[in-house]
Amino acid sequence: GGEGGGEGGGEAGGEGVECALSPPEQRALLGLLHGYYSTVSDGLVAAHSELRSIERSNQKALLARGELSEEAAAAHERARKAHERVLTAARAMGEPLGVPLPSLSAGGDEEEEKKESVVVSLSTSANADDGESGGGLYADAEERAFYEQLPDLRAVLPAVLFSEEGDADTSGLEEAMRRLPSCSSRREVDDLASELTMRGLRSARRPLVRALLSPPASAADAPRCYARLAAVLSGAFKHVGSEVGSLVAAEFEQLAERPEQDLPARLRNAAYVGELVRFGLVSPPSVFGMFKACAGAFSAAQLGVVVALLEACGRFLHASPASHERMDAMLGALSQLRSVHRALPPDLLAELDAAIAACRPAEEIEARAAPELPPLQRYVLHLLHEQLTAGTAEVVVRQ
Repeated sequence: GGEGGGEGGGEAGGEGVECALSPPEQRALLGLLHGYYSTVSDGLVAAHSELRSIERSNQKALLARGELSEEAAAAHERARKAHERVLTAARAMGEPLGVPLPSLSAGGDEEEEKKESVVVSLSTSANADDGESGGGLYADAEERAFYEQLPDLRAVLPAVLFSEEGDADTSGLEEAMRRLPSCSSRREVDDLASELTMRGLRSARRPLVRALLSPPASAADAPRCYARLAAVLSGAFKHVGSEVGSLVAAEFEQLAERPEQDLPARLRNAAYVGELVRFGLVSPPSVFGMFKACAGAFSAAQLGVVVALLEACGRFLHASPASHERMDAMLGALSQLRSVHRALPPDLLAELDAAIAACRPAEEIEARAAPELPPLQRYVLHLLHEQLTAGTAEVVVRQ
């Protein structure tokens, strides 16, 4: 190409390359491209809305029945793939044209979620007073901020950090990840999330996922800090949160296959599962399945795991409107199991009692208090629950 490329030659054809189109033709072509991009953008918004609608319907089905039909799962997968295809096309067109992607936090979508009374929302509660009366999702405003106020990394960091192109700063990422076990506050977790993103996390997500699977046993705050980091990064890199949640839940099942072995690892895993539930990275139906599995083979080891789950997410599930009814039934079932398995260690039974009580507001516990029974009924219950054994059956019958 010659140097005299004509007006707009460098702009349309690249530096040192003459454009074959005249300026009017270039403007016409650019107008066509912008028009086509507008059509693609509209398609992206529609695909996003459809995907969110299916996700809300599936969430209701999961909470109601604990599982999805094959048809519902297939519909979600089709909608997800369609959304990904349109999103990829929109990005491929938008970047050369220098135009941003359309906003996918659609107001209409948010309104629909508000209308859905069973949608799991970290910002809704049965008692919206931050727990001041003892019945909310959180004990205080600081705890609420830890679980709800997550930074939007895509809104504050350059868009190029979230593309699939470019190399990661491997040594910088490794150095940053080494600081993960020492994080103990919301600020430290959020700062680390930003640094990991800036050092090229987009192309090195798997090492981080592996690091997020095992909070150190030596740090009491580690499970909730690891869970927050997974949740923050999940807002920008969708697969981080889903992979951490599914892998930690799978570890729970693997450890349950040898319930009496490595109990400390089971307890750590259960505490971490509970924190991931509070950030929405493990679903309520999944954790109810864990409760059920432990209750089905009630032993001292299983009881310890149940207590760890209750302490980590029991109150949250009981206070959340979407899971309140099912959690309340689970607490009742655990109370009945506790009355049947009187031979278990008294200290563990006391821990279970305390964990169940902590899940319910004080006023609800008072309302559930059993009425005073007549002396004869109390005596019969005393014989059945405290005196009756294989060796005393004949004596008790005579009573």
